Amino acid sequence: MTSLLSDLALFPSLRELNLMKPKILDVSFSRLQGLSESFGKLFNLEIFYASSNLLEGTISEPYLSNHCNCKRLELSSNSLNWNISLDWIPCFQLQVISLSTCDLGPLFPKWLQTQNNYSILDVSLASISDTMPSWFSNLPPMLSYLNPSKKQISRKIQDLSANNVGYIVIDFSYNNFSRPLPRFPQFISELQVNKNHFSGSLNSICKLVSSTILDLSENLLSGEIPNCWNSMSSLRVLNVANKNISGSIPSSLCSSASLSSLYGRNNNLSGHFPASLKNCQGLQVLDFGRNSFSGKIPEWIVTKLAGLGILSLRFNKFSGRIPPSICQLKSIQILDLSGNHLSGRIP
Repeated sequence: MTSLLSDLALFPSLRELNLMKPKILDVSFSRLQGLSESFGKLFNLEIFYASSNLLEGTISEPYLSNHCNCKRLELSSNSLNWNISLDWIPCFQLQVISLSTCDLGPLFPKWLQTQNNYSILDVSLASISDTMPSWFSNLPPMLSYLNPSKKQISRKIQDLSANNVGYIVIDFSYNNFSRPLPRFPQFISELQVNKNHFSGSLNSICKLVSSTILDLSENLLSGEIPNCWNSMSSLRVLNVANKNISGSIPSSLCSSASLSSLYGRNNNLSGHFPASLKNCQGLQVLDFGRNSFSGKIPEWIVTKLAGLGILSLRFNKFSGRIPPSICQLKSIQILDLSGNHLSGRIP
């Protein structure tokens, strides 16, 4: 593995940079493989962009201890190993912490708890296999992006609703979280908790009022889709593809004129094709594959859902003929009606 100390040739001007005392250094999207020891002497550095390089080796405290003015640290998409003592307290207060793909684990770095002013925290794919730390219940009020996804964080997420944050994107996907869905801050613009082991009902999402994307798929959630969508007027994407969601589609789901993608595949949804979807006239993607819907495929799909580009009703219990009017869906790219009890001729 290339040492961070070994490739001074890749930073040939760091000695000159020391004399210039830069506040901003942007070397992102290059092919740099290492940093020289001179990097730790850029005392005035406030913003450091080095994401999407080939950086390898170890980041230790001497590299960071002199950067007391640093506000933005972006090292994502590198292969850096952090060797920081558990009791280390940095002299800086970062506003952006972007360390995706760095090796920070296996425990959550305690020094993150000392940071109180960040608006972005991205520690996805960071080799952490820990439980969620308790300080997540007291996040900075200016936080707008939180991403500890694609790791092995386990057990329960504590109640996050007390966090006094504004509009925020939260990505907890691809972890090992279990137990019921927690309560989230009210003003979540995007929430991704897919690919976990959450169980129980979806009712906690009824407290959200500003979401545009909700991805609850690939969990162990059960029960019915709650009828509480009137407050989510900006919802664009809803993904509840699970294993045990049952019942029908609630009437309030189409309260958002922005709803363009609805994924409900691989559940136990039943009854006739939901008449409530007549009001979802902005739908472009509708995936109800592998459910228990029955009856006929309605003619009104063409007039009410004219903008569909993808319609998947595969492996349900629909019967009768394919309505000839379905040929009038001008934007359709994928039409999957396989695995049903359809009869008659293909129109």
